[in-house]
Amino acid sequence: MYEYYVSSIIASHQHFARAPRRLEQEGAITSEWSPGEYNRRAHFYRLTRVGRRLLEAEKHDWEQTAASTARFFEVKAQDLA
Repeated sequence: MYEYYVSSIIASHQHFARAPRRLEQEGAITSEWSPGEYNRRAHFYRLTRVGRRLLEAEKHDWEQTAASTARFFEVKAQDLA
């Protein structure tokens, strides 16, 4: 059981670690190395115009999903009354 837990953490970290590279390849973000906190090198990311458009599209999709879910629960609540 413990091995599964550890392997799932590692897998999710690897997936998360690849996300910035994928977004940069898609043109959604740019990145640069700069001095960060305590003057240590850090990777900084910035949204591009493409990234902003993708973010707006994702936001719109999420809002539609949330609205549909809310309507579902409203109907179920009315059935209980």
